[in-house]
Amino acid sequence: MDISDYIFCIPLIIFIILKKSKELEVASTLSWKALRKLSIRIQTILNAVLTFHQNQPCKCYRAYFYFFLHWTVGALELFLILYFSGITIPIILSQFMDMGIIIIKSFGAFIPAQIGVEEFGNKILLTSAGIYTVQIWLIIALIRRSRQVFWIAFGFLAYFGIKKGGILS
Repeated sequence: MDISDYIFCIPLIIFIILKKSKELEVASTLSWKALRKLSIRIQTILNAVLTFHQNQPCKCYRAYFYFFLHWTVGALELFLILYFSGITIPIILSQFMDMGIIIIKSFGAFIPAQIGVEEFGNKILLTSAGIYTVQIWLIIALIRRSRQVFWIAFGFLAYFGIKKGGILS
């Protein structure tokens, strides 16, 4: 077994930690002030997640399932775009690339519609995987953005359809 076989165990490990954990200790023993503040914030977030899990386990499992589904489908989308473009990569690499793109997008969350941030993430992660062609980068950027526009339009149509049908009235 190589490392890629263990990567898919990470969500299971997080699930077990949520299931077994009690309240985490908020006091941090780190000496560097900025790192200590970050550590306390992370522990506070983990406490909130644990409290949510203990108070509403069904909703927590559903949110966890949607998180895992988003993670898997995003990586599959990237894998299929590259596959149909003539580039074959391991599925685990597409998983890491998609998560890297998501992390880069989260740093640009303050930019409206994250214009350019996702494309920058695509470029960095494709380059790190050894894919240097501009055409592939452009294909991925266009397909992923067009998917987002499609779902935004679908959401608006569904909203106005529900509103006109009287469900929200």
